[in-house]
Amino acid sequence: MIFDRLNDRRFGILTVRLLLLMAIGMALLPIVPSTEQAVGRDVTVLSRVPLTELQDPMVAYAFQSVVVLSSVCWLLHWLAPFSCWVTVFSFAGLAALRIENSVQLCHSYWILLMLLVVHALWYTFYTRQIASNAAAARTCYPAWVLGLSVLVLAWFHTLSGIGKWQAADPEWINGWNWADGVSLQMWLQSFGNPNSRLVQFLLQNVDVARTVQQAILAMELAAVFALISPILRRGVGIALVVYYAFFLHCFVDWQTLAGSVGLGAATVDVPSGAEFPLMSYGFCLFWVVWVFLLPDRVLGQWKSFDELPSE
Repeated sequence: MIFDRLNDRRFGILTVRLLLLMAIGMALLPIVPSTEQAVGRDVTVLSRVPLTELQDPMVAYAFQSVVVLSSVCWLLHWLAPFSCWVTVFSFAGLAALRIENSVQLCHSYWILLMLLVVHALWYTFYTRQIASNAAAARTCYPAWVLGLSVLVLAWFHTLSGIGKWQAADPEWINGWNWADGVSLQMWLQSFGNPNSRLVQFLLQNVDVARTVQQAILAMELAAVFALISPILRRGVGIALVVYYAFFLHCFVDWQTLAGSVGLGAATVDVPSGAEFPLMSYGFCLFWVVWVFLLPDRVLGQWKSFDELPSE
């Protein structure tokens, strides 16, 4: 089998609750129109909407209200699966609205949206079983739900690697030129944490920086192999955890952050004065651990607990 047999409803319901709480939290983040040029035309389904409508606060409030209300209904299993799909489409509209009012894409919204779609499909096909308290209903979290969740995260990272490869060589011949080490040093010099010994070491050794950058590119390109087997899924998951830990260490001054007050939820100040997407990287790290590494251990513990003889 491609995936281990995963059939515990509790893991699925807990996953849905986490997704919906994050959706509510991300929906409540304020949408502030950028004073710079937006990301460009035809990026989302709202790209042809007049700018005055996109920047109207009432439009943002409407999307935010629908996301929050439908998420609460989904959490309480009211009107499912209708409430599930209202959540999905309203969150998609909110994500598009945020992108249209920004100068950069926010990848965490896309990942959350796709994971919501996967679990909305689960609720659509297993509505009665999920709502049931019968013992037999515990076996209503099929392996394909985890498989699609892994696909979302793995393909996201692989597309990131493909984008880097193509940017370095549009002819698709020598995309390794992206990992020259110099570009990583430039990023570390401009945005890196000056208090990090690792950052200083990489700035002084271009060969080591090149090796690290090549490892990052290879890791992203190989992420899709997590679909082949549970062993590869766990291996890719561990590699991605190291990947995100590296970026969070090198680009966030944690000492300054710990003593700071009033930083926004989505970004933190980095030494150069630019913004680092702490929320996005922390979000991706959490779901990599949850989807790639946690299911085997958690479900195994639950299975052992369920098999204990009752008094």
